[in-house]
Amino acid sequence: MSRFVAAALILFGALSVRAANVLTVDDATVDADEFDLVLPIELESDHPLTRLRFDLAYDPAFCDRLDDPEGIDLSGAGRATVDPDDTIDITCTDGAIRIDMSDPTGAVVIPAGSGEIVEVDFGALVGNAAATFTFTAKNVLARAGGSDVAVSVMPGTLTIRAVTTTTTTSPPTGSTTTTTVSTGGSTSSTAPSATTTSTTGPGGTATTTSFPGATTTTSVPGVTTTTTPGAAPAPCDVVDARPSFTNVRCALDAFAQRAAAAQLPTSLAAFVDRARAGVDTAEARCAQASTRRARAALRVAMRAVSGLRHRLGRAHVADDVRAGLADAAGSFLFEARFLRGFLACPEP
Repeated sequence: MSRFVAAALILFGALSVRAANVLTVDDATVDADEFDLVLPIELESDHPLTRLRFDLAYDPAFCDRLDDPEGIDLSGAGRATVDPDDTIDITCTDGAIRIDMSDPTGAVVIPAGSGEIVEVDFGALVGNAAATFTFTAKNVLARAGGSDVAVSVMPGTLTIRAVTTTTTTSPPTGSTTTTTVSTGGSTSSTAPSATTTSTTGPGGTATTTSFPGATTTTSVPGVTTTTTPGAAPAPCDVVDARPSFTNVRCALDAFAQRAAAAQLPTSLAAFVDRARAGVDTAEARCAQASTRRARAALRVAMRAVSGLRHRLGRAHVADDVRAGLADAAGSFLFEARFLRGFLACPEP
């Protein structure tokens, strides 16, 4: 009899382990120059949940590592059928993000099972130093119909690896070599050589140095004029007062024009194509009345533009060209984020 009881207890214990409800923040390791940090959160549950609410807690010092602390974005993932409530304000320096997933009809929002349910998109990181931050779920409320479900939590660790960037300039060509070294390896890139032309006349010697995307002319010592190919894009003829795909496309066109004028390397120009494909997909999905899938596609476009903007620091372009591209990227991200937050498909 004792053996039978022992066997029964072992079996009951095994079933209890498999039936556990556990909310887990995934561990992640990224380089300090990561352009789009996404932190997944998983749930193992033996109940189909009609509501899940919790606070994602972390050290507020983490906000100093974000390029845009106000641009944190939440989305449902995996088997989740809804996105977290986007009417809840996110203030990074509070050290906690409220994540609340529910349906007004009381329908199941997270079926029973295991795997990813939420993605927290923090955007690009800034700085070069290594760091470690812990993220954990607190104040968890889980409901299955009219019953509470007990959920345990597993914290996750974000490890940021240091990145060292060294830039050297070899006169007189102005050619620049940048080497980036991280714990994951190294990458080297050499910008195209400059072309220098000197002309001597009555007024002295004028030197013209041409780089892809910029021409610098010095006529007398201390006087430098820099011109860039392509005029600034014209404003849109039609701009909606409300968030719309029209505004998003206008901002993307302006960004694309500046990127084309800057003659960016093919690897960077590809980010513009990704962004355009994302907006095209988002609009098509919205026409099909799929708000959630349209918002996901908009986020793909936003990631692409954020990625290009983050990599501009390594691109061999003039400062004013880089600044113009960064401003245009910011305008697009504002319009896309504005639309994504208020999107209801199909559009009226």
